[in-house]
Amino acid sequence: MLNQMIMVGRLLQTNEERKEIVVSVPRPYKNEDGIYENDEITVKVMDGILNNVLNYCKVGDILGVKGRIKATKTASGSDIELVAERIIFLSSKSDQIKKEMEN
Repeated sequence: MLNQMIMVGRLLQTNEERKEIVVSVPRPYKNEDGIYENDEITVKVMDGILNNVLNYCKVGDILGVKGRIKATKTASGSDIELVAERIIFLSSKSDQIKKEMEN
């Protein structure tokens, strides 16, 4: 069995106290209005990885996140957390702006 999730999206926010990041991941299809929607996914991040994200990434940067799904039982049922095991910095928003200005 394999418990693995992989996603690519833009960094929306970081929460250092809760050790979380929020990633906006686009859906691969358009809605009835012809617009691609995004899902905002909260991901738990370990200290070392979180420090790298805080030091090297800004809101809008594209990240690749590899991790696992963690289920926890609560009084009201169960909750699911996404836990990052690895984050890859794919590109920054400033890199994209530079490329657009060159063209």
